[in-house]
Amino acid sequence: MAPLEFLATELLLNIVQYVRTPEEFTIINGSKKQPSLKSLSLTCRRLHAVCFPFLFRSVKLPLENGHSHRSIKELRSFIRDNALERTIESMGLAMGPQWNGGKVGLELKKFLWEISVKSLSIRQYRPHLGLREKSARWPYFLATLERLRLEEVDDDNDLKMLLLRQCPIRLLHVNDGSFRSLYEEDDNYFLGRAEHGPGIASFKPSVFPNLTTVVYHAAWPPYNRFGGFLEFVSKLPAIKVLEVKLMGDEDLELDLKRKAYKLPPDAVRFREMVSAYQILALRVGTIGSLQLLVIRDHRIPYHGETDPPQTFAEGPVGTYRRQRAAQTQ
Repeated sequence: MAPLEFLATELLLNIVQYVRTPEEFTIINGSKKQPSLKSLSLTCRRLHAVCFPFLFRSVKLPLENGHSHRSIKELRSFIRDNALERTIESMGLAMGPQWNGGKVGLELKKFLWEISVKSLSIRQYRPHLGLREKSARWPYFLATLERLRLEEVDDDNDLKMLLLRQCPIRLLHVNDGSFRSLYEEDDNYFLGRAEHGPGIASFKPSVFPNLTTVVYHAAWPPYNRFGGFLEFVSKLPAIKVLEVKLMGDEDLELDLKRKAYKLPPDAVRFREMVSAYQILALRVGTIGSLQLLVIRDHRIPYHGETDPPQTFAEGPVGTYRRQRAAQTQ
């Protein structure tokens, strides 16, 4: 059998694509373990040349106050020097506090426009907010953007800089983080600004005419925060699929039968989630274009604690599809 490096280039290209499949989103806080494709690229010069473009289908860009402009400039130079403009499919932005000090928002949007990014992830630790920049007349339109993932992005300043004008995304994934610490004791209710919904919810739904799939994952979000996000989703003109996860797998640890004079914190949290699922059941029934509702929590309140959406029927566990009779009414 011939050694791998002596195979025809066409065969090597096919093999390399199976070594590392393209990521739908760049994982900003991913594993620090060296990817297998990078290990393969270091074996010899020929394999390095074959693997090199595939190493940069997914790219991360850290943005910190005072260093953002240099970071953008250095990454842009690297991409141009190696002719990677049409290779990058997914970009991840790690936004530090006041990352756009010195007004670099326009430079960032121009850079994303240049590489025609298809998938964009934005990570913004609470409560780090960006600085407002006037962006309504910026000429660069992210026409190739298909997928958007937001992690703990409460502020809308950064999003408006990047997304306005009309945004063509078809998939929106909101990872809203964990709110478990807001329920410290039975007599402590919501702390801080948790009820103020994710930043994307402040947009006009008409900005997203092609958005068909919305994913919302969080751990114990206040039900009024989730309700505000549903208000945004319900007005999206093309929404067809909604996926929800409100307890972040921590529902496996729930112990609601503990005997005590006061309700245990878990019971208080779960009561809030039941209320959130009641709101969800009422809201999805009013969204005429919605066809599929997917619940990712292990403990689904529609199995005994509250009524499921009336116009949807459950198929596989946690999957609710709109009934045809309801569609024709």
